[in-house]
Amino acid sequence: MKEILLTQGKVALVDDEDYGWLNQWNWQSVCRYGKVFYAIRTIWSPIGTRIPCLMHREILGLVYKDGIIGDHINRNTLDNRRRNLRTASPSLSAYNRSIKSTNKSGYRSVYWHKAMNAWCTQFCVNKVIIFNDHYLNIEEAALAYDKAAYEYYGKDALLNFPMLAGKIGAYDAVRKGG
Repeated sequence: MKEILLTQGKVALVDDEDYGWLNQWNWQSVCRYGKVFYAIRTIWSPIGTRIPCLMHREILGLVYKDGIIGDHINRNTLDNRRRNLRTASPSLSAYNRSIKSTNKSGYRSVYWHKAMNAWCTQFCVNKVIIFNDHYLNIEEAALAYDKAAYEYYGKDALLNFPMLAGKIGAYDAVRKGG
C-alpha cells in the first residue's frame, strides 16, 4: 500500500501496482456532500470543458456519466485500494452509508415507535419496504434487521451484530413483539 499526497493535507491510499500510474497526475482533495473527501483531478474534454475525474472511478475503469456507481466498501472515500472498491447499484451504495447522527437507538434501522410502545425496524431496497416489524426489546429489533439484511445482501450486509453473520441459529432468538 502506498499514499498519494493530495491537497488540504490529505492522502489517498492506493495499491502498490497502481501507485506509479496514478501518481503521474496532480490529485486534489475535494469535499463533496458536505463532509466527505474524494481524490479528484480535472481533465479537459475535446471541446474544452472541464470534466471531474475521481480516483476511485479511474481505478475501477469507469468513465464520466456512464451511470455506474463506484463504491468504497469501508466507507473511507480516500481508501482507493482495489479490495475496498466495487461497482454498486444505487440501493447498495445508499445502504453502505454510516448510521445517521440523528439515530437515537444506536442500531442500524431501529427506532422507537411511541404510539406502538415498541422498537421498530424496517429494511428497504430501492425505496421499497422489504421487511417491517416491531419488538418489545431493542436487541431483538436489531437482530431482526440483521437477519433481513443478511438474507438480502449476504457478505455485503452492514449489520448491528457482525460477529453473528452467517452463524447457524444466530437469529433464532428473535421473537415478534406486541
